[in-house]
Amino acid sequence: MKERSITILSLIGIKNFVAQPSHPTKLINYMFVEPILALHEEEFVELKEAEKSLLHKILQSSGNMAAPQSGTFEFKEDEAIFKKNSIKDQYKVVVDFTQKIRGSNVISAPSLCKLLAEPDLKKNLWQEMLIHLKN
Repeated sequence: MKERSITILSLIGIKNFVAQPSHPTKLINYMFVEPILALHEEEFVELKEAEKSLLHKILQSSGNMAAPQSGTFEFKEDEAIFKKNSIKDQYKVVVDFTQKIRGSNVISAPSLCKLLAEPDLKKNLWQEMLIHLKN
């Protein structure tokens, strides 16, 4: 923030003003089983049992039955920041439940809840994933 703005704010009684970052950050949770990465906003423990089961099936659909690994990373709303991040380039398929990421290997997926409620959406996701996995 410019010195002039800080001076004006202090004259009207606002002290210790801290400017907000221009690109707010968000936490995005991820789970992966090589070669599939899933991005979601909810923490795994917050998911319902049926959603957890579906997420596991999605991650293990490549035939790799290893236990999923998980974590959290900061994502700036500026999409260019994520494009520079190599995390999405390490996987053949990125299933994005946040609907915020773009890329040639990224599938923008409806929520786990919607996938459970509408089997056609789940079928479409499986088909898209199969195409990416074959490449």
